[in-house]
Amino acid sequence: MRLVTRIAALAALTLLAPLAQAQAVTSSLVNTTTVRTTLYSNGNIGGDCSGTMPAFAFGTDEGLCGAGFLLGISAAEVIGDAYILDTTTEWTPASPFSPSTVFPYAGLNQGVKTSFSNAANNVTVEMNAYYATATPDFVVLHYAITNTGTTALNGVYPGIFADWDVGGAVYAQNLAAFDATTQTIYAWDPTFTSPNYYGVSSLSQATTGWRYDMPYPPASGQPQDEAQFYTGLTSPSTPTSTAQDQRIVQGVGPVAIPAGGTVVSAFAMVAGSSLADFQANVAAARGIMVSSQDSPDDADNVLSAPAPNPTTGVAQASLTVQQSQSVRVALYDALGREVALLLDGPVQAGTSETVRVEGLALPAGVYLIRAQGETFIQTQRLVISQ
Repeated sequence: MRLVTRIAALAALTLLAPLAQAQAVTSSLVNTTTVRTTLYSNGNIGGDCSGTMPAFAFGTDEGLCGAGFLLGISAAEVIGDAYILDTTTEWTPASPFSPSTVFPYAGLNQGVKTSFSNAANNVTVEMNAYYATATPDFVVLHYAITNTGTTALNGVYPGIFADWDVGGAVYAQNLAAFDATTQTIYAWDPTFTSPNYYGVSSLSQATTGWRYDMPYPPASGQPQDEAQFYTGLTSPSTPTSTAQDQRIVQGVGPVAIPAGGTVVSAFAMVAGSSLADFQANVAAARGIMVSSQDSPDDADNVLSAPAPNPTTGVAQASLTVQQSQSVRVALYDALGREVALLLDGPVQAGTSETVRVEGLALPAGVYLIRAQGETFIQTQRLVISQ
């Protein structure tokens, strides 16, 4: 964030009542040694952008100025704040923070939850933040998005905004990139003055859009540019080729949320002291996700066990769903890296889709076939031997 913007934001800090009520996730709630994350009950993540309340940091080195959960309804309606200091909050806190009691991911056993809502669009979101005690270099943000209205929300895009302040006092040295293999967008300092990597990885849906140069927050009381944020959620952009402040939007979807229904989107906010360390932490976060328990589903949503298993060549599985919906089926290795996309598109109710795995070109090992629909998630284990 530019210095003049920081000064103006800090001047307004005393006027922002929600900050006084902010609930921080601290070592008393989670076991972290490297990453420190501050969560707010209106869907925002971040400190006060001055470095005195580091939001996502190595030691005292601030990595994240501010971030928040976004939901793209249309080009004219994106719910969510770009910055924590934006007083025009579009999410209203619906519950205070409390310890998470349900842990959907094996290996993540600490965290907190809260919920926030947008009455105008009939949306309520429950956010659970989970940490891995053994590898505290990432946090998983699990968003359960519920449509409280009487009509379906079709073609909406969940996403994350993040202003990564990496590289020098004015944060003008950082670059960014998108890794399609791990669905991760990240920033780093090419001068290695601050040799830290920070990013967001989508864990539950394919990334559909990203932007690296989102506009600075609007003046108090002025609306944000909805169309630019919607473009960031829905359309890929070219990585920045010159060093600059990285104000990033990443979107996934589109997802359909039936009336009264709930869709889950999950992201991992990851840090690393080097590119290799960052990539290892991304793999750890994704590995936890794909090896975790499947979502509750109807017995008619079935991803069959692959056969033959083990296989030295081709293996096949079948997929049937109760409701017609878009389904993405991918193959993941033991580190949680996506190695093959097997199916991505609409599946009609009651029909059987064949999922085919070509194992000849893959190293021997244990793999997971993961089917992600709009109403379910299922995985099957496959062993490839050579």
